[in-house]
Amino acid sequence: MNLQTKFLVNLGLLAAAVLLVFALFNREIINQFNADEIDSQLNTHLQLSRELVDSLLANVKSDLDLISNDSLISSYFSTNEVSRYQLFHSEGTRTLKRYLKHREFYAEIAIVLPDGFKDIYVTANSIADTDLDANLLTREKNRLAQSDDTLLAVEFLDAKQVLLTGYQPVRQFSSRLSADLNPIVGYIKISVDLLRLTVKSSSERILSSLIIDGENYYDPDTASQLQIDLSLNQVDRVGQVNSISKPIFERLILQSSLRNDIYFDVSTLLLRRGLLLIVLAVISLLTMTALLLQLVILRPLATFSKLIVESDSHVSSDLSLYHYDNNEFGKLKQKFDGLMSGLRESTATLERQAFSDPLTGLPNRAALYRFLEQNTGADRLQPLSVLFLDLDGFKQINDIYGHKTGDLLLIEVGKRLRQLVRGQNANEACPSSLDTRHDCVIRLGGDEFTIILTGSENAEFVATRIVQGFQTAMNIDNKALYTGVSIGISQYPAHATSPSTLIQYADLAMYQAKTQGKMRSVLFSPALVEFEKKRQRIDRTVREGIEHNRFSAHFQAKVHIGTGAIIGFEALARLRDAEGTLVPPTDFVSVAQDSGVLEYITYSVAESTCQLLQQLAQPGLVGAINISPRQLNDLRLIADIRTIMWRYQVLPEQIEFEITEEELIGNAQIAKQNLDLLRRFGFRTALDDFGAGYSSLGQIKKYAFDTLKLDQLFVNTEDYNSTSAYGVVTSIKSLADTLGMAVVAEGIETAEQIEFVRSIGIEIVQGYYYSKPLPLADFAELYWQNLFALDHSES
Repeated sequence: MNLQTKFLVNLGLLAAAVLLVFALFNREIINQFNADEIDSQLNTHLQLSRELVDSLLANVKSDLDLISNDSLISSYFSTNEVSRYQLFHSEGTRTLKRYLKHREFYAEIAIVLPDGFKDIYVTANSIADTDLDANLLTREKNRLAQSDDTLLAVEFLDAKQVLLTGYQPVRQFSSRLSADLNPIVGYIKISVDLLRLTVKSSSERILSSLIIDGENYYDPDTASQLQIDLSLNQVDRVGQVNSISKPIFERLILQSSLRNDIYFDVSTLLLRRGLLLIVLAVISLLTMTALLLQLVILRPLATFSKLIVESDSHVSSDLSLYHYDNNEFGKLKQKFDGLMSGLRESTATLERQAFSDPLTGLPNRAALYRFLEQNTGADRLQPLSVLFLDLDGFKQINDIYGHKTGDLLLIEVGKRLRQLVRGQNANEACPSSLDTRHDCVIRLGGDEFTIILTGSENAEFVATRIVQGFQTAMNIDNKALYTGVSIGISQYPAHATSPSTLIQYADLAMYQAKTQGKMRSVLFSPALVEFEKKRQRIDRTVREGIEHNRFSAHFQAKVHIGTGAIIGFEALARLRDAEGTLVPPTDFVSVAQDSGVLEYITYSVAESTCQLLQQLAQPGLVGAINISPRQLNDLRLIADIRTIMWRYQVLPEQIEFEITEEELIGNAQIAKQNLDLLRRFGFRTALDDFGAGYSSLGQIKKYAFDTLKLDQLFVNTEDYNSTSAYGVVTSIKSLADTLGMAVVAEGIETAEQIEFVRSIGIEIVQGYYYSKPLPLADFAELYWQNLFALDHSES
């Protein structure tokens, strides 16, 4: 007999004897415990069910008040009957659906007229739609309770549908009538499915039911599953089902029922009375088990454990284990010897795999952190430099040529980096352990690499050599591919002493290198931390602004010089922080775009723009909205803006999208397709900040903009009215006329600047000379004042 069988047989016989003795002495205790426990469970369940009902009644009363006081509902009742359906049926239905959606037991929510007609209503799937509320006419007969004006009544649809209905009257208040004479113009009705409530409050053993006027109502399917039959009379049920009840209202009683023959859990009373027997039995069992374990298992196991501990010393056998060669320990020892032999052979391989990148063969992130942890700290004085590299343009190569080509490029990048850093042959591998030589290239993942340099004096020199080394192409599958590098440098212990901080600071410096134009290196400085902290503060302010609705739009007028009329405006996003201070757009726009929330700001500006255009109701007025290059490629954004326009009844030709020329440089063909699509939708397009640094006169004709906005640098410099400046602006105006583009001069602040642009023939201007960006209400007032002044000047 093997060890397992011997142990189980001995322990099983002992356990059986103990359990038999325990069962004989505790039979009567179990019966008494069952009776007490059934009563406790019923009371607990009934209390929880009552709390659920009370919570539901509170929700009904609260929702009745909320719906009655909803501004949409108030507008509905204050509108004549002819216009109600057209104006409020759709929005009213959506409002009621929101309440129905978030209330599990609601069966119906309706606006009921005094004659019982349900003008607006929503129902759950289990309730049949009907336009007449017959229960309203008989509500006094079915009354359960009255609280202030709220009436609770019961509604019987059929044998399986019993509803608890609340009615809240809506009165037409008038200052000419006393409070008690205000007539009722309708009711807000909320119905609750009582049988569904009993299903929810029933547990896996206890059935919930409701007694209404002496009649018991419950879900028959739930009762069938629990095998509880409440249709029998009380005499027949004695000994089978226990029930207790508690009134909710005079006519409505909540009941919990439980079968007597299904509850057989072990009780606390049993444990207390049998404690002495259990303790004695356990002590006996443990004593005997310990003796058996010591004799049969623990003694050979101790010997075998000693063998495992000494396995690193290549101890392959132990003479004391030979006594167990005919059982499991002997066989286990033989397999263990073979396993240890294989493990010793594979340890080195596993070490290399754990700390190397499978694609490039370079050390990986784990190797980097292990090395930095071993070579930094209070007792480590040797300086180190960490170079954080990110490839410029790798994503485009990956997207155009595929991931296979991208992987081959990464392998080639690793080889070139090893050659540039260590002077190695391109095919010579870099040691993954980083223990023998400190100057080594590591691949963190994706297109990110890190370089560790011993010392700090030559870090910038090596970084410059790397940047220059990537100015030549790499031959991948007979294709000459170019990718640059942006490098950030941090140094130990000058900048930081912890590994994670060193890498973080090098990453910050790399991000700064990309910001400065890529293909360069930047040495970390404390100012970068402050810059990143500021950026994080702005990011937090942007997200809080979205959450707390702190974004708004200001509007700056576009004025026709000849007539003085406001012919349009540019909508500009504004953000206030928690203290109410304005955050400059130059700070938050780029952060919002990097965080992926710029679309929200654009939606907010578009909403305000359409709201203003609807309010002014001038078809010829054009509102300009700025969009980014990423948004220009996002057709969903345009579709959403069109939806906003439809809601405010704004025409497409009243919206002009402003795009800077810098944003068109990345992919001119796709940009042109998207701009053409905007124009087919009926939108106007404008080239913003023309002349700010990327202007190409030969490229403008491709895009066929409706408007060319002359950057403010043409009127804000000291020599803006010089002969050369006059000639440049005149040429731009002539080109725009030839291409059929309207020209708008930005940044106009003085009368002299007005005269300058007028002399060139530019008639439309925008700037502080006429108005700074204004909130919606202020701009509307400015517009009407301008229109009034023009009307009176003509008369």
